[in-house]
Amino acid sequence: MGVNSLVRAIVVMIVVFLVVSPFAREASAQTPIVAASVDDDAVTTDDVVTLTISVAGETNIPVPTLPIIDGVQLLGRTTASTQTLRNGQLSAEFSFSFRLRPLRPGTVTIPPVQVLLGGTPYETDPIEVTVTQGTGLRGPGTSPQQPSSLAGQEFFIEAEVDNDNPYLGEQVAYIVKSYASTASFALGRRTYSPPVFWGFWNAQAARRREYSESREGLRYRVTEFRTILFPTVLGSITIQPAEMNAANTFFSGGRPQYNSGSVTVEVQPLPTDAPPSFAGGVGDFAIEASVDVSAVNVGEPVTLTVQVSGTGNLDLLPDPVWPEMDDWRAFENSSDSATYVESGQLKGVRTYERILVPKVAGSLSISAIDYAFFDPRAKMYRTVSTQSIPIFVSPDPASLDAGAASQSVQSQVFRTAADIRHVKVAPDRLATPEPPLTSRHLYWAGWAAPALGMIAALAWRHRRRLHIRQTADGDVASASESALNEVLMSRERGEDPHQASGRILTEYLGAVFGRSPAGLTRQAVAASLTQADVSVPLISDLDALLEQSEAGRYAPGITVDPAGNVLDDAERLIHELDWELNR
Repeated sequence: MGVNSLVRAIVVMIVVFLVVSPFAREASAQTPIVAASVDDDAVTTDDVVTLTISVAGETNIPVPTLPIIDGVQLLGRTTASTQTLRNGQLSAEFSFSFRLRPLRPGTVTIPPVQVLLGGTPYETDPIEVTVTQGTGLRGPGTSPQQPSSLAGQEFFIEAEVDNDNPYLGEQVAYIVKSYASTASFALGRRTYSPPVFWGFWNAQAARRREYSESREGLRYRVTEFRTILFPTVLGSITIQPAEMNAANTFFSGGRPQYNSGSVTVEVQPLPTDAPPSFAGGVGDFAIEASVDVSAVNVGEPVTLTVQVSGTGNLDLLPDPVWPEMDDWRAFENSSDSATYVESGQLKGVRTYERILVPKVAGSLSISAIDYAFFDPRAKMYRTVSTQSIPIFVSPDPASLDAGAASQSVQSQVFRTAADIRHVKVAPDRLATPEPPLTSRHLYWAGWAAPALGMIAALAWRHRRRLHIRQTADGDVASASESALNEVLMSRERGEDPHQASGRILTEYLGAVFGRSPAGLTRQAVAASLTQADVSVPLISDLDALLEQSEAGRYAPGITVDPAGNVLDDAERLIHELDWELNR
């Protein structure tokens, strides 16, 4: 065979490969498989049944909505997912586990569970569970099912939390791990896209580390991303899937996108037996106080420094409850915090400063300061205190000098006759009259101060409006366009309207004001919109919709408004906010 013939043969093979491979990949695509199973179909009232909904063949799975099941109590929900790359083909398996406790003997029928995939509903088969009377000693339950076999898988990712039932304000670590087998080749650097942590305070960027791990006899290179979160709302919070792009082999083509699956966290409220000095701190803290001087004169300042240190959300730590001190005048200074991560825990110090001015002389003291917080590990409230600090306060020297001068003048008074006593010593010369008050600069400065303050306020307001208007030229316009697209996509996906409307609005407002959506409370949203001169009725409508989305999400049995109208209202509010912020 000549060289030209060989070249033509190679070109023909490449053309055939490029033409046939897309159809081969399309033909090999699997139809989604949705199934339901229980770990045991014959239990007692002491046991816990785990219902697992398995979905295979899709890479973006919404959390199924469990129908009402008569005769059982829902204890919790977890999610496990595995996405794999095998022989150049991407596949995914998701399992949603629901822990159910039977309430009475009899036959429990678990109705079909619907899963919406790409706009097409899939239903599982009904399941019957036989329940007999137990002894009354409840067992610990069973663990949710996890993917069992990883043998032969080249690449997959997993997402989990270290605590799926935290208290409000307790630290939760969200962990995403990608596994790449050492047998695979041409796997480049993976690009991690974290989810939007709606319902959480997230002040730290994801911390990345790499290590090796053996799973099912294979050696993997693991890339771990760990994000520290603090829940800010009660109830069930679903963290949407994280995404990761990874360069693949030549024959698979492109940079496939992998999906970790969603993770659900059940946030429980704090106990009700909080002490009076509790202001909302959650973690493990210590407190100490110090002063810059231990002896001062009346009217001289003392700087009191209070430091609260330990483990918890130091950035949102509430101020201590300051004691009442009648002998002191107190002036507040700003507080700041310094945080760091150690052994997977957010730690640091929050520093408060107060200026104290004594009003009387004598041996005074700065009272002890109590700080109450909830310790989630001990599951109890604790109170730590500082020591009282003694301060010796001397009389004001100026008042002493004035008293001595007065006594000196009185000593010069003498008696010249039996019935005459000098009331006041005559001065050596007449005093020069002081210039009138209107000739002083401070007098006119005092009159000009209100006008200057008003001018400064108007200038600040104009600058703020200009900043909002400049932001609206780019960020607000792109944010509203993105939000409106999200409304359209959520309708197509059949997403829960209450959850979708709350998520879309908080993401939109976070983009507008350059803040993390996780830290935007309804109060913070109202304050930011007020500063941006948004009309009060529009702010009220937005707050009502956010409240309605929360009610529909966490209390689905209480319907404030038909669910189909929620997304319509969200779309209308986005248009109105876009118009007011750009006017």
